[in-house]
Parts: sequence; structure tokens; C-alpha cells
Amino acid sequence: MSDLSTDDGGGGEHDSIGPMIPELIFYRQNNKDGFRPSIESNKRVYRYSEATLARWVNDVNKNHRIPGHYSEDQLALLKAADFPFLESHLESWEKGFQNLCMFKKEHGHVNPKKRDPVNGRWVGAQRQNYRLKQEGKHTPLTDERISKLVAIGFEWSVKKSPREAWRGNYERLLEYRASEGHANVPRTYKADRALANWVKNQRSAKKKSALTEEQVRLLNEVDFTWTF
Repeated sequence: MSDLSTDDGGGGEHDSIGPMIPELIFYRQNNKDGFRPSIESNKRVYRYSEATLARWVNDVNKNHRIPGHYSEDQLALLKAADFPFLESHLESWEKGFQNLCMFKKEHGHVNPKKRDPVNGRWVGAQRQNYRLKQEGKHTPLTDERISKLVAIGFEWSVKKSPREAWRGNYERLLEYRASEGHANVPRTYKADRALANWVKNQRSAKKKSALTEEQVRLLNEVDFTWTF
């Protein structure tokens, strides 16, 4: 097997770039279902073993975040070959946060269901890390991240009493009224579909006598229209 250390600027066998690019491309071409070379496999990829490719990928992912470790030409070569760069923890968190911001823009709130394939698990992780932080344990949830989540209305606990949940929706209705001049949220209100559904449900609840006197009074105070 050739010595990979003779590559363009690489510092060691798995640190080199040029000789491993064909291995990377060849592996991708023959494994369309995913990029998962095994560090335990001695199966030949092209010129080198799958284990050699796996170790090289791990080394590059570790080293490419070190400023100046690879030249711009080497990084360009890796990107052109669709190298499977791993996101840093910072990049991963920011990506999750931006996804949640997009969710809020579409749905009007930041409480995706657990089964949401994009946001569900990430939101759950933030709540779990917050609980651990409250217990004095170390978590990746920094004060800066907490502030960013609070700024978009993130709720650290989804367990609310029915009264608390109703009051929270009522507060959102007040915000809508202050902005739009009325409290009759249309069913097609895309900016906050959850609020639109809640308003519709209040009308149904009143017909069934399921609202308290206080709730009816509060809605009447904002000129809520019961038939719409």
C-alpha cells in the first residue's frame, strides 16, 4: 500500500487529502444508501481499505476546524468531492434554532409535536438541558442560548393546567387585537393558526356551556364575536 504522507501538505497517513479523494468518490458511487464506512472493515474500497477511509474521514473532521490546518485548496478539494463534514455543536444548535424560528413563522408558536421530524427532538433536548441546568449540572445550553429561545417565546415546560393554557391563548388574543383592532381572528389566519383554532373553539365551547363565567366575561370585554 502506498504511503499517503507524500500528499500535498498532509502531515500524516490519514491527514493527507489528494490520495484519499478517489477512495471517497468510489465509496460514494458504490454505496448509494449512505456514507458509513466502517473502521472495522478491511474490505478494499479502491486502493485502500474501508477502515483506512473511515479513519481518514474521522481525522479530517477533527482537523478541519483547526485554523490553518488545511489550505484553502485542500478544503476546496474536499468540498468538491462532497466530503461528509460533521457540524460542530455550535453549528448544529444554530441550525436547530433557525428551524424552530421557521416553524414559528409558519405556525405562530414554538411548540412542535414530539413526532415533528425536524423540530420535535431538538425542542425536547432544549427542555431537558434546561432542567439539568436548573439542577446545577453542566449542559450545552448556555445563558446566551436561553436568551435567544426566550426571545421567540420558547416554553420550558409544556405541562400547563387548562386554566393556564386558556389564559396564555387569551393573552395572544389581546396581542392580536392590539395589532389588528379587533378580536375576531379569521380561521384562515396563517400567521398564528393555533390562535385561529383556539378562537374557533371558544365559540364551540360557549355553545356547549363549557366556558366559565370569567372566561365569557373576558372575551366580551374585547368585543369578541360569538357568531362569526
